[in-house]
Amino acid sequence: MNHEVDLSIRQMAESWRLMCSGAPDHIHETHGGIETIFSGLPIAFFNLVLPTEHGISAEALQAYANDACAWAADKGVPWTFITTQEALEEDVDAVAILAGCGLTPLMALTGMYAEEVAPLAGVPEGLELVIPQDDASCAAILDVNTAA
Repeated sequence: MNHEVDLSIRQMAESWRLMCSGAPDHIHETHGGIETIFSGLPIAFFNLVLPTEHGISAEALQAYANDACAWAADKGVPWTFITTQEALEEDVDAVAILAGCGLTPLMALTGMYAEEVAPLAGVPEGLELVIPQDDASCAAILDVNTAA
């Protein structure tokens, strides 16, 4: 796996770990080539399983997915299994393998990597960042993300 893909996977895992760590039922475990980061909230986006290995074979992907399904079975919340084609061996059909484990594709994403990012020109006036503390605030964030 190239440096950019490995960096993206680590950034995703760390972002979710930070985002979910404040939840009362938060679980973060790394085991057997996968990282599990669950907030315990009843929203699949906030509970994920992410393989972190390189060159994942079809057999290994199936084992990771089966292990993830078994691990999450008693958690009582929806969750998401995230993988990248670049982390898999060539010609591994992730969709078919994961379908065999009862998982369904949600979306395909294109990774992005920048050697350099332009400095921030300025902070928009009135911008305020807050951590939601109640159901209504969480619902507002979901509404914004849905619209986006």
